[in-house]
Amino acid sequence: MKITLALLSLAAATSAFAAEIHITGATAFRASAIKTIASSYSPGFLASYSNGTLQTANQVVFQGNFPGISGVTTIRCSWNGAVEGIRAIHNNTPLLFLSEAPTAAGAADGTGGSIKTATSPGTAQLAFSDCAQSSTPYTANTLYPGDPAVGVVVFAYVANNGAAPGITGMTSQLANALYTTGSQPLSMWSGLPADDNKQVYLTGRNDGSGTRTIVLAETGYGVSQLVKQYKPTVVSNNITTLRLWPVADSPNISDIWNPDTSGNGGFFSGGNITSSMRSTSSSVQIQTAAGQNVGLPSAVSLISYQSASDAFQSQRAATATEVPARLLSYNGASALTYKGTGTAADPFSLSDAAVNDIARGRYTLWSYENLYSNVDLSSNADINTLYQAIRAGSTPLNLGLSGIALEQMLVARGSDGGIVAP
Repeated sequence: MKITLALLSLAAATSAFAAEIHITGATAFRASAIKTIASSYSPGFLASYSNGTLQTANQVVFQGNFPGISGVTTIRCSWNGAVEGIRAIHNNTPLLFLSEAPTAAGAADGTGGSIKTATSPGTAQLAFSDCAQSSTPYTANTLYPGDPAVGVVVFAYVANNGAAPGITGMTSQLANALYTTGSQPLSMWSGLPADDNKQVYLTGRNDGSGTRTIVLAETGYGVSQLVKQYKPTVVSNNITTLRLWPVADSPNISDIWNPDTSGNGGFFSGGNITSSMRSTSSSVQIQTAAGQNVGLPSAVSLISYQSASDAFQSQRAATATEVPARLLSYNGASALTYKGTGTAADPFSLSDAAVNDIARGRYTLWSYENLYSNVDLSSNADINTLYQAIRAGSTPLNLGLSGIALEQMLVARGSDGGIVAP
């Protein structure tokens, strides 16, 4: 009955005026973006999503009354990565958005809604990005506003469940070594001569990812440089092969900075790394990019990088057969930790200790979460209203696992990977 009344109300309002806004961008900030949008709508809005849940789906649509915007406001989201998002709004590239009107109630905490699958092309006016426009090749056209930061998004290095116990941390030096060759001796972590012939391998994201952009910037490697990464195959929570990332592996191709190149590909979504991080690796066959076996199967360790929200999922056991991954310290700062019971009254979030380390500059694997528009906000009242609502809604509660609010920061940085100081 409530949904029927909501639909009738929406239909009546639509006849007077309707606003429609399209959003794309970072998967690392997806859950927080959904929460900020949902919490900004007036009660009684409707929502739908393409897969998973409202906070994890690739595509989402909201519809209802949005304070400050006349009539019914429809917001369609299609998440494709931070750099990909900037490319999309910079070039007005068509993306696929859910085309059906939602029919199920959404909640202010970013839950609810129902699955819809029909899509149609559209162009986005807004894009969330973990990295600055200047960290991408898409700088010819001005994006707005001049200060696009709406929050701070945090990242972590993660070792898979089967990784050697000697792997407890990462440094910029170790990261650069892995980016360059795709593997390094375990002894570089453990310091033990017995580990000289044991290997640690790297997996990660493609170059449309803001997560990849930030870790390459933070460690001083360079955001446009080629990397060597391995693509895992997981069977029953065991990694069976690690293949140097093959070419033409859609949608995991890296072609933002360089042509599709062996080893340079990576997962298009950070959540896709989670199953590998939860898996053991006691008998893994290494392969070339062409799929040829190299040596015999052996025990190896696997390291990757994820947003704080994806890393949280990696270090949780989702099923009885899965086992949690291990979050790593970074440049001497303690590994991220979390708190909460997962209830509405006590949602999961970064722990007080983690927030303190980030806010005071001890843990520096973070960036500003930016919200860019290809529309001058001063010329479009509806988009400006939505933008300001999202910025105001980027509170500690809504950012949760993804990061922390701007007002919590006691340090700042002038660029991606730049110096962190008060």
